[in-house]
Amino acid sequence: MAGKDNLNYEPPVAEKKAKSPASKNPGTQVWSQNILVNIIKEFSPQQQQAIKDAGFGAMLKIPACNIRRSLCADIAKTFDLETEEFDIHGNKVKITIADVHHILGLPSEGDEIKEAPKRQVPELFHRYKWRNDNKISSVSLKDYFKDNASSDEDFVRIFVLYAIGFFLCPTLQPNVSSDYLGLLENVKEFNNINWCSLVLNVLISSIRTFKEQQHVNLAGSLALLQVWYWEKLYLGHLEPSLWHAGETPAMQYWDEKRALKREQVERKHQFGVGKIVHDIRRPKPFPSPESAAPTSNSVQQLEEVKQSMDSLKLMIIERDHKNYVELKAIKETCQSMSRRLDAFLETHFQSCSQQEISNDTATFEDIDTGLQRGKRNAKKKDKNPDYDFQVHRR
Repeated sequence: MAGKDNLNYEPPVAEKKAKSPASKNPGTQVWSQNILVNIIKEFSPQQQQAIKDAGFGAMLKIPACNIRRSLCADIAKTFDLETEEFDIHGNKVKITIADVHHILGLPSEGDEIKEAPKRQVPELFHRYKWRNDNKISSVSLKDYFKDNASSDEDFVRIFVLYAIGFFLCPTLQPNVSSDYLGLLENVKEFNNINWCSLVLNVLISSIRTFKEQQHVNLAGSLALLQVWYWEKLYLGHLEPSLWHAGETPAMQYWDEKRALKREQVERKHQFGVGKIVHDIRRPKPFPSPESAAPTSNSVQQLEEVKQSMDSLKLMIIERDHKNYVELKAIKETCQSMSRRLDAFLETHFQSCSQQEISNDTATFEDIDTGLQRGKRNAKKKDKNPDYDFQVHRR
């Protein structure tokens, strides 16, 4: 760390962690999804909560998965510079801010951000560059995470700064541009920043450079690009194990195992094979009984469906005193999941016990009961604005 005679930031001695074993070194690449995942694994519950409070909680769900650089280059080659669409075998598709939010789960409200602001913040720069460096390096930031146990605003800023520089908006350099510090001054405002627009615009800018200049390596969030491609070109009809529940962030489903399976299926056909999904936020259709055959992932698929059902059941319980329209929308989602579950049971009935099926039926009955209760409460509220749901709740 820097000496006492300069302004470099050093974590308080009382907050330092015990040294981690050398075997936990997260890697040697300048940036990668796996390095970030390994860093996050070491965070304390307090640090994880601080990240959630800042609007970056979805990143805690990101699994380890290698970047397919060749695949990303193939995707980038289909980019049309004029329309900013990808032309994949005649299918013209575009990445939207809504897509980025669904995949990464980051805040997407507020004004669109085209690039890093040019506003300099000397105080933060001198605190986060360390070691008398002239730049904010990946090595210094990773050392901070290994040595520091605090969950204060400095920790949140440094985590977001690292995520920007080496996962969300990475370049080919081993440092983070100080231009991004202009977004990090007020931690309390992180939830109101349109981070998804920043990630998307940096990626598109990188793809443009890749297309316009030959022999240039592709930068930007390649993790986002490959997951968007996998979500946009659905292969569940060819390989049922690729189906997933589709909740935000969608990146949580794409671990190395599922990515390898996706590669195997595409390798049997060609680049760009798959059914185009116009809105990746909508639940994917579960493979029909005709096309789906029992696989080794049957239990995992059923567990994903059941977990989603449980989450929706909790939403009904927590929101039964809210607007009936909201409850109706939730039930429609439940009904869609019910149909997918029915299709699953028809195909994989042997892997499910009668007790499991009975439990699932009871879950949907509970959801329907919650909807009816919400409808009754909404009517009572219309007649009597002072009606207290909590007092009259059964």
